[in-house]
Amino acid sequence: MKNSFLSQFDKVSEISKGMSGDKKYRVEKGGQAYLLRSADITEYKRKKDEYDYLNHLNQASVDAFFEKCFTAVGIPYSLMDRHDDIADVEQYYIRNGCFWCLFDNGVLIGTVAIRIIDIESKVIEIKRMFVLPEYQGRSYGRLHLVHAINYAREQKYKKMYLDNRKQFSVAQHLYRSNGFKRTEKYNDNEHAELYFELVL
Repeated sequence: MKNSFLSQFDKVSEISKGMSGDKKYRVEKGGQAYLLRSADITEYKRKKDEYDYLNHLNQASVDAFFEKCFTAVGIPYSLMDRHDDIADVEQYYIRNGCFWCLFDNGVLIGTVAIRIIDIESKVIEIKRMFVLPEYQGRSYGRLHLVHAINYAREQKYKKMYLDNRKQFSVAQHLYRSNGFKRTEKYNDNEHAELYFELVL
């Protein structure tokens, strides 16, 4: 089956295949190279098309996905408070950025979003980058981030921000390895502790 995520790159080379069946790829786009791994990703959709698919899955499935992700890191899932954007993806992201979903054989296993902060200055923010706990450790988080960065560059955005908590050291390493640098507080998220920026 053709991998729709990998098809976005200029060059894809399969380096190796592990005992578990996971493949390792060296991919290139715009003169930049990345090392990625992939199990059996069936689809990676963008913008309105994938939001329609989320509707097809129904809100209960979306809630179950995020509740599982937040519970795994010890954060209470609250659609009425700090996670209210998830209850209205179209309003928060589709109309003001992008929202992508990663599926494995029809199962929602990951998400990543972009929210426009300043349309005139072409400044955006990475939001809701999550992978189900049982799929972590396979470079799907890197797939999310690389996909969002490539899209942002294609759309000629100039700067990308994101916030994070100190406990997520693995995520911080991922951000730094893709060019993000620490910066000053840029939003009013009372739960964030660290802030990063990437000049595109």
